[in-house]
Amino acid sequence: MKMNKWVSILAFMALVLTVIASVSLFFLPIYAGTSVSSSNPEPVGTSATLIQVSGYRVLFILGIPPVLAWLGFVAVRMIARDQGGGRMVLWVSAALLAVFSLLTGFSVGEFYAPAALAMLVSASLARRISLTQEA
Repeated sequence: MKMNKWVSILAFMALVLTVIASVSLFFLPIYAGTSVSSSNPEPVGTSATLIQVSGYRVLFILGIPPVLAWLGFVAVRMIARDQGGGRMVLWVSAALLAVFSLLTGFSVGEFYAPAALAMLVSASLARRISLTQEA
């Protein structure tokens, strides 16, 4: 498989991974705990989704990684069509996705780390392709 196919595959994988992570974080319970009351000495398990705990503003925050991954995928398509600026858009979106993953690392960032890695590798391969084509 040619290297430029890997650039597209990795960018698409990053997009799919961010969408899966965001949708999972919307609906799956990620908070869990137990409580004991004086009237009922048995521990009662509780769980909540991110939206239940943080409210609907989290929808905006969790929408950022899929948008960044989509921009990276569009940039790969721009590179394939030899349109200018594609590599820069790919690097910027990959870097921003990595920064998002690092800044939110102990809460939701770990869910986006594989996508950030895929985008960074895609951007690196895209740069390698451009260097070999120029030589």
